[in-house]
Order: sequence, then C-alpha cells, then structure tokens
Amino acid sequence: MASDKIQILNVDTVNKELRPRLYEMIAIAGGEAYILSREELSDEEGDEKLLVLLIGEGTMLLIEDTPKSLDGELDEIYKALLIDDTAKENLAKILVPIAKIRKESTGRPKVYLEDMAETIFLENYIDNLSIKKISFKRNMSPTTVQKLLNEYRLKLADRIANGEEITIIENDTENKLKILEWAISKTEGDKRRKYEQCYFKMSSL
Repeated sequence: MASDKIQILNVDTVNKELRPRLYEMIAIAGGEAYILSREELSDEEGDEKLLVLLIGEGTMLLIEDTPKSLDGELDEIYKALLIDDTAKENLAKILVPIAKIRKESTGRPKVYLEDMAETIFLENYIDNLSIKKISFKRNMSPTTVQKLLNEYRLKLADRIANGEEITIIENDTENKLKILEWAISKTEGDKRRKYEQCYFKMSSL
C-alpha cells in the first residue's frame, strides 16, 4: 500500500552517482525537493523515473529525472522546467493555495560547493564564459553563480597575498593581478592594504 506522505529529497537521499544533475541542483538550491510521482523502469532498486518539485530561495523547478543505468551504458536523463511567478499564481488558482516556500537551508556540502566554485572560476577566467552562460550551462541562477565566483575569488586573493602556490593559475601573473585588483575594490582596512601591497609588488616585477 502506498504511503500518503510525500517523500522529501535532499543531498543525503539522492544517489549522486546515478543522478548527478539532480544531486547538483538540490545542493545548489539549498532547499527541498519533493517527489510528485514515480515510474518504475525495471526491477532494479532505484531504477525509476522521478517527477520532482524543487523549492529553493525564490526558485521553483519541476524536474523529470531518469537515473544512469547501473552498467553505465545509459546516461542520466534530466529535464527541468522553471515555474515562474505567473505559473505559481495560476497553479494557486487551479489547485490548493501554494504553501509558503521555506527559506531555511537544509545545508549544502562544503566540499561540493568548493569544487563547484572552482569549476565556475575556471569557466569564467580560463574559458571566458559570462555569468549568464555559466548559469545556463549549470542550470543555476546567475545570483548563485556570482556568489560562488566572488567567494572563490576572495579565497584566491588570500592565497596569492600569502604567497601560496595556486596550481590552476600558477604562472598567470595577469590573472593574479586581476583577482587582487578585484579583491581590493571589495574589501577595506588591513585586508585591503594586504592586497594592495601584494598587487604593487607583483606588478613591479
């Protein structure tokens, strides 16, 4: 007998290996995902197509997700549809009033976010992709992309100012100077002075 309780998905309950894109979106959104329906594809446990409602901060997505095959021959099939404000209002008129979106975060894995921030940095600086293009490619909001990029820039600025080796831009003085210049514009006090000293030292070499 099926349970009347709607199952909630989060980063702890989604199979990252079989559903990497669904896992990524739940982690980035920092919200909750609700399984609206299931369609069994085989007798294998977890091999089912899911219809999922993802609710984040100011964002709602309707996602259809089919996992990778266990033998690795078939990739995950992931389709997402943004539910904008107009769609929300119309749904509210047709169905029951939509529940207030929860703003509290369920917590995003720190290591995951650090890896994603580095990937976004490389796409922006090395591949020269714009925030808009990265957000489209990663199916993320431009605000989230910008936030992760800014956080990573500041971490790199600290490492550069501390004289640490940075593999991804090890011999790229021009990009290091750009990062320091940006960090100077975003900070103040002792931290800003530290960046300024490092910037002028590097630019004079």
